[in-house]
Parts: sequence; C-alpha cells; structure tokens
Amino acid sequence: MRFPISIPLSLLLIQAGLSTQQQELKEVEEDLPEPQSLTEQKIKVSLPEALTAVNFKSQLHSKKISLVEFYSPYCSHCKHFAPTWESTYEHNHEYFTDANIGFFQVNCVESGDLCSEQEIAAYPSFRLYSDEAVVLKEYKGERKEQSLVKFLRKNENQEVGTYTDLTKFLTVNEFLVKAEAVSDVPEVYVFLPASSTFETIDDLVKKTHYDVDMVNQIKLISDKLDTYIINRRENQAIYDKFKPNEDDGRLTFYLKVPGRSVLSMFKYRLNENDEQFLESFTTWCIQMISIAQFPDISNLAIFGPTSTMNPMNYLPAELNYDPSLHYENTYIFFYDPETTFEEDLQILEHLLVTFSELQNVRFYKSSDDFKYFLELQKNVIQANFRDIPDEHFNEYQFIVDSITSLPTLVMINPMSPVLTMYQNFGSTEIRDFYRVSDWIKETNKPLIYDFYRQNHELWDDPNSLVVLQVVDEYNELLPALKIAKDYQYLLKNYQYDRLEVERKIKKDDLESFKKSPFYNINDYVRKTIREIYPLNQNFKKVKFAYLFENETSILTDFGLNINSRVYKTNDVIIVDRSTQFYYESTPALATFSLVNSPSDITNTLLALNEAKDFPVLPLLRSSPYGGSLRFMDNLHKFGVRGYFFVIVVVVCAVMLNRFRKRTRSSHSGPKYGILDDPTKFD
Repeated sequence: MRFPISIPLSLLLIQAGLSTQQQELKEVEEDLPEPQSLTEQKIKVSLPEALTAVNFKSQLHSKKISLVEFYSPYCSHCKHFAPTWESTYEHNHEYFTDANIGFFQVNCVESGDLCSEQEIAAYPSFRLYSDEAVVLKEYKGERKEQSLVKFLRKNENQEVGTYTDLTKFLTVNEFLVKAEAVSDVPEVYVFLPASSTFETIDDLVKKTHYDVDMVNQIKLISDKLDTYIINRRENQAIYDKFKPNEDDGRLTFYLKVPGRSVLSMFKYRLNENDEQFLESFTTWCIQMISIAQFPDISNLAIFGPTSTMNPMNYLPAELNYDPSLHYENTYIFFYDPETTFEEDLQILEHLLVTFSELQNVRFYKSSDDFKYFLELQKNVIQANFRDIPDEHFNEYQFIVDSITSLPTLVMINPMSPVLTMYQNFGSTEIRDFYRVSDWIKETNKPLIYDFYRQNHELWDDPNSLVVLQVVDEYNELLPALKIAKDYQYLLKNYQYDRLEVERKIKKDDLESFKKSPFYNINDYVRKTIREIYPLNQNFKKVKFAYLFENETSILTDFGLNINSRVYKTNDVIIVDRSTQFYYESTPALATFSLVNSPSDITNTLLALNEAKDFPVLPLLRSSPYGGSLRFMDNLHKFGVRGYFFVIVVVVCAVMLNRFRKRTRSSHSGPKYGILDDPTKFD
C-alpha cells in the first residue's frame, strides 16, 4: 500500500490558486521540504528477509499461510518478475500483516540445500505453505499483482495444517479382487501412470512430478469417500482400460457407485484448470450416486403450485451467480407400467455413461399421468408468455410439440418454461442409445454462455446466431434470459404458423388437382412428395452469451469491433456464424441495447431466421473499412476474388478506352476516296 505524503493544507490552497497573500506563500515555502526529502518522506517497505534452511520452518510457523517464491538470481524470468513481486508486497503488506500471511523468497543459489530439500525443479516456483511448513498448493497462475493477491485471498481461510491421508494404495491383485465385489458405499479410484511403487501419497509427491495441490485434493477426497490409488502400468490390461484419452501422464478418477462392480465405474472428465476441483468433483459424485439409483418421483406432485415448477419462479428477482456454470437441467423418464417392456427400461443403464460426461444434471423416472403433466406444462407456458405483444397461446402448436408415445424423456430447464421433449413415435426410438444420448447432450446446455471462457463452444457451431451482451454484473443478464425464453416460444409459434400455411397450400393444390379431368391420386402423390417446402429448413440455433465490460478487447480477435467502438454495459452484438456478418444496430437505432430495444433484438433474430420481415443492418466481420468506406464491404466479403474482379474490370475499361481513342484517331484525317490524295498525280 502506498502512503500519501503529508503536505500542509495551506500549500494545497496555494496550489489550487485559492490564496493570494504573498506572506502566506513565503511561510509555506519555508516549511516545504526539499525535493530530495519528499522522496525520503515516502515510507519504504522492505521485503522480508530471504528464508534459509535455518529459519525456514520457524518463519512459516509464525504465519497462518505463506506464499514462497523460489528463485535464482541468474534466472531471466526471475529478474523480469522481481519488480512485480516487490510491488505486490509494497501495495498489500498491510493486508498480509492483518491476515497473518507470509510473503517470502528463497534464493536457491545461496540456499541450495533448502531448495534441494523442497525438490524445486524450475525457477521461479511458487508454493503456498501451511503453518506446519506443509505444501498446500502450487501457484501456477498469471505472474501479476492482482492474480497473486486474488490467489491469497481465496486461500487464506482454507483448512491449514497437514491433511489427513486416508487413501489406500492397491496392488494389481488387490484391485482385481475388488473388481468382482459389489460395495454398499461409493468408492473413488485414482489411477496413476507412474512406473514406481509408493506406500503413501506424500511419497508419491516426492518421487513424481504430480502437482502438490492435486495430491492434497485427493487427500481431502479420501476424507469424504473411500479412495484407492492404483498404478496402471503394473498391468497392461488395466493400463489399456483406464488410461486417459487426452494425455498418458494424467491422473484419472473413477467413481464406483453402490450396488455396482468396478467394471461399471464412471470416469470423471478432469479439467486441470479447474480452480474448484474438489467442489466440482464432489458435486459430480453426488450427481452420479443419485442418478445411478434411478430415483422414482411418481406421486410426489413435484409439478404442483408449491414446487420449483411454479410458473412465476423461472427467472429470479436477482441474479448473483454465473448462469453459464451454475445451472441444473432435470431429465424425467416418463413411462406407463402397463405398456412398458423390460427392453424399454434397459436404456437407463446405458444412459449412465452419458450422464457421467455431463455436469449440472438431475435424472428421475416417473409413472405419473403424462397427460396431467402436459396440462400443467401448458398452464406454465400460458402464465409466462401472456405479456408478449400480439401473441397468444396456440394449443395446436403445443400438441405438435408434445405428441409422443411412452416411454419418453422430458428435459426441464430451470430458467425456461418451453417444453423440451424427446418425441418417441415407436418402440425402437426410445431404445436407440446413440439417438437418445445425442439428444441429452444437445439439450443439456446453459441458457446463456460466458463468451470469454466458452467462446470455442459458441464458435464451433457454423449454423448459429450468437447474441452477445456486455455486462458489468450478473444481475444485468436478466433481460437477456427473458429474451432467450421468449425467442424460443416465438420461433415455435412461427414454425407452427408456417406448417399451417403449407397445409393450406397442399389442401388447395389437392382440391385444384381433383377438378382436373386427368385427376389421379397417384400422380398427385408423386408430384407433391418431391416438393421441398420451407418448413423443412434448418433454423439457425440461437445461443446467448455475455461478456464483462473490461473484457471487450477480446472482440477484436473475432473481427467484431471493426469500428473501434467502446462497448458499454447492456450493448448487444448479434453474430451470424453462417455468414461473415454481425449486427449491432438497426437502421433506426444507433446501438442495440437490452434495456432500450429488447423487441428489436428479438425481431432481428427472427428476421435472420427468415421468420419475420424486419430491417437489419449487417456489418462485415474483420473488415478493414469503416465510416464512409463501409460500401467497400460489398467487395471485401468476396476476398481476393472480389478485388481481382475489380482489377480485371478496371483494366478492361482502360484498354477499351484506349481502343476507342485509337479507332477515333485513325478516322480523323481527310477522306479522299479510292484514289487517295488526287494531288499526287500533279
């Protein structure tokens, strides 16, 4: 923290031009210190003394937690980082003192024995220690002041001291014995690719390159669930079955749920950049343990007025969390016990693998009256969309969306009342694992994405519209969430209206065909079956995303800020991934805003899906032109071919002009007829 220099009030008044008395100015000037002493008055904050083998443990014992940098004075990266380390301590030493946090360094040239003891392999290395001198975490984040402070604030209140290690190392033979057993409690299996054998998890840290933080997380997992560690490379068959697909050097985590053997374990999709690994893994384990029981919610009336299906509960009054991460979609397997066969229920066991690859999901089965559920769902939709202008509930459209045979699957999004159903029209369709699995993966999406963190998921779909809102806090996303659910409803209505139009066209064609003297129903069928109606077109998916105002610089990487515009909170950009264009306004608006123009955003989306006539103003992505040169986008969008065509046209025009001039000049002299100039005979 920088300390302000104390300056007399009269000096401040003089500097502001508020004092006109010469005598006061002289008095102040006499009291004013020399420029050198101003620098001397600034409180110098010295870095703590470097740790050595002598004082290492005693210094760490005196602090709640300590961040230690291991460096070499000959390391170029260390030299480059040194000013950041010093400024971090200078600006935050009061916080470190109040929180009893240590901020130390170890010179690995002067204290080589200590660095060797701590097994430091690279410089600089950063480790977070407990007051017992136990490594809690390795810091591998950005080497910036705010990142270091954020890391310490996040970890200052965590449990410190030596973690209790309840893990058990299994030999291959012990693992094979457990593979045949069915346990009554959930068990976690961690598979190592290492070739050495270990007796304790701390021994694992010392002999391998594994991240200390990850190993400590395993210790914490062992405190909650029975945890076993197996070396994959001791047995080739085990190695082949449990090696990770991405990287042979990774740890792999498997969960065995109660009532099943090891051979039907579920793999956790490890994200090594997950700062909340323990929380994410624990949540996933709870999710899988619950789903594997196939809980039956029949007769529980979960869709009543007091349940989470309350029509007015979809969008919260306030949003203080990240909706791109914290969402929970619910899948319900509806079946009729009298008409459902054992083969229909076998799909559930296979779907466990699909659910194990997903986060934020619940699964239930129910034999409740499906018609009653649909009636409740219809009431929910009516309650949520009655405020949309010029729209009314279309019962026929609802029937088209909900018609199915049982058993079937229904997905309930906690923030959208729009019905999402796996429409099953035959016994083979609900038994098709790949089709059902693909439907689950496709529907288990957040209603809104974080563009900065999840842009690859948005950009990978070439047939989509991305609605990107600039925000300053999560609560500002509520209008976007409302537009998202409204748009789903409006597009479904449009699809049904188009269906009605096509039905009428077919009906009129049939009546006209019947009046023909050569009427033959077979000819009519052959004629119409080959016709492709617009109803069959694939509408572009609409994906909603947000971007914090201080992150908008990333837009230039995607060619979305060709005007160097300064985007503000609530500004909206609509990107058409199927074309080269994006939209940030309409001809009547300077900018899109979720506060000032929500209906224009919805209408633009419908227009881009050819579902409504509405004027749009396209901007070419990655265009080098702006302002008055915007018309050049019509050429630039064709790339090299466009410019080559213009060059050819210009060259042809120049050559044609020269040819015309040459032709004109050849006919501009006197005309003498066939005998040429008669004077030549004189």
